[in-house]
Amino acid sequence: MGSGHPGPSCPDRCPSASMTSGAHPVSDPALHRAHLDQLFALAAEFDVDLDLHADMDEDPSRRALELIAERTLAHGRRGRVNAVHCCALAAYPDDLARRVIDQVARAGIQICICPIGNLQLVGGDVTPRGRGSSRPKELPAAGVNVAAGTDNLHDTWFRFGNLDPVETSRITCLAAGLRTDQEVLDGFAMVTGRAAAYMGLGGYGIAPGNDADLVMFSADNLDDVMRGAPGTRTTLKRGRVVAHRETTARLVRS
Repeated sequence: MGSGHPGPSCPDRCPSASMTSGAHPVSDPALHRAHLDQLFALAAEFDVDLDLHADMDEDPSRRALELIAERTLAHGRRGRVNAVHCCALAAYPDDLARRVIDQVARAGIQICICPIGNLQLVGGDVTPRGRGSSRPKELPAAGVNVAAGTDNLHDTWFRFGNLDPVETSRITCLAAGLRTDQEVLDGFAMVTGRAAAYMGLGGYGIAPGNDADLVMFSADNLDDVMRGAPGTRTTLKRGRVVAHRETTARLVRS
């Protein structure tokens, strides 16, 4: 995180819906806590939520998520804070991880994991170690909403990124070890219903009165969607077709 020096109020710069900040580690926990307290004070002043990037490596000495949960409760901001990455949680001993997860649940913090970027960035420059996917099974079991996302569009962090939620879900299943039918459904929910809840979107889903914002696949099952089987994919925005793609496969006899 940044320095512990107090900064000015930001009425002209503060977003109306949320405020995002990195939570990079510092050597002095007191500075870490002071910086968070500044963020929480600003969030309270402008009545906005916080979305914090934390613990972006699987280093068990990184404890930003735990401190974020502590300060969330201390400032009475339960349910107003999200945390992104949270990779170090996977490296904690199980008893410590359970304690932190329980605290996160009490604070009403939602988690967004980012497997696409973290698979490349976590674990060292030469020998890749770890999956960078936090604890996507234990967190929901404790009542914590977990979404999956990426901000990597053909960039330095992931040159193949295309912001496709289906790809994000597929790589999430791979990185997080989601294998059973229910786990794959959970992995898909991380980019659909759970992601909508994370973002605080109202009127999400197929129901009377909701906007017709959806993607339709000509597939028999979710496995075919996830593996990119031949067929059509149509994107609607408020009921209007805005994109369409069709793939085919055929045998060519020589």
